[in-house]
Amino acid sequence: MKVKTCKVCGKEIQGKRAKYCSDECMAEAGRMRSKLKAKLLKLNNICQRCGKNEPIEGKTICRECADYLARKTSEAKSNNKCPLCHTNDVEDGKRICSSCKAVAEARVERLQSEGKCINCGSVKTPNAAKSNFCIKCWMKAQAGKVLGDVNKWHLLMDKWEKQGGKCFYTGVELEFGGNRSGGVDQFKTQASIDHILPKHSHPNFKDDINNIVFCSRWANCVKNYRRDVVDTVKRITELNLAKEV
Repeated sequence: MKVKTCKVCGKEIQGKRAKYCSDECMAEAGRMRSKLKAKLLKLNNICQRCGKNEPIEGKTICRECADYLARKTSEAKSNNKCPLCHTNDVEDGKRICSSCKAVAEARVERLQSEGKCINCGSVKTPNAAKSNFCIKCWMKAQAGKVLGDVNKWHLLMDKWEKQGGKCFYTGVELEFGGNRSGGVDQFKTQASIDHILPKHSHPNFKDDINNIVFCSRWANCVKNYRRDVVDTVKRITELNLAKEV
């Protein structure tokens, strides 16, 4: 007799009509189908929502779907409804309803446990292991902040590759993510973006990719407060010399 196995994890299952061993595997199969469908639509340059029209450049949905979603979201907000599901009420001071929040938190928890990006769900590279995001999503977020346009993320990626993933000032290998509890040692390898010519004194160069470099957070802080650092070092040296005398 042929043994039936789960189509996701490969475990043996009972029942003639069963395809999956658990609800988790069934949900994972659904996610896999959705990803495959989205991939096929993207390859054929078709809107991933309606599956009919051509998407907006740099987006996954068409103009008609984008206008519809924007209108529905605006109506939901004006009626104090959740902008995601458009049906449930939103509590005061909250952005989304409790149901959508629970779904989002469960998704983030699942992706974190699998070592995947919490934004796009792709597998993270080793240098992004401490981050919640993959390199591509991290670059997109930074492009929006630094260059004013998320679609310019490829410019940052090109800069990253030209630097070889190393700090512009110290030459150390950089990694993404981490938190403040890591201390100075972590800051010496944590990636950040720096303007060679400061934004406040050279505003015309704030969006210039040639004025932007990748460096460690530690080097960035030292550069920003270099005068204070130099004065502190001088003071420490003077005190040490006075003790020796």
